Amino acid sequence: VSGLELWAPNSVVANNRSHDNDAAGMSMGGNNCIVIGNRCWDNAQLTGSLRGSGIVARAHPRRTNAASGSVFVANTCYDTRSPMTQAYGYNEIGAGLRDIILVGNDFGRNRLGATHFSERGDRDGSGGRISPTMRKRLEELSHSSVVSGEVLAVVRTFLSW
Repeated sequence: VSGLELWAPNSVVANNRSHDNDAAGMSMGGNNCIVIGNRCWDNAQLTGSLRGSGIVARAHPRRTNAASGSVFVANTCYDTRSPMTQAYGYNEIGAGLRDIILVGNDFGRNRLGATHFSERGDRDGSGGRISPTMRKRLEELSHSSVVSGEVLAVVRTFLSW
């Protein structure tokens, strides 16, 4: 069982702490979501499976490109145990995910590595892949008190590219 599992599109998932879960800390299946300022640690406690990563971006066989278009900003995912069981800090599961952007995250210190991508391609937002709608949502978020000043600085830097 994941700590948090979300399939709702256009959601903002901010400032959560998720640890010691059997599977992922957070499993994101909704498209065009903003996942920001979360911390996931010591997950995959019982299974040690690939699905037991800090944050998992999910594809779905009946929902085309489920987590596509989502932005993951200033999240921290790690494993403190010995032996480690949390597979990756960020992990994509399933085929067809696209236009996912990762910026300012700390996904180090996990059993198999920091990140695992299901498709080739960059995830840094270069090349103008961020949609005008997502840019507007991030701009609005950068002027709110929903997340900490450090996280807002990451958002503002990303938007200035």
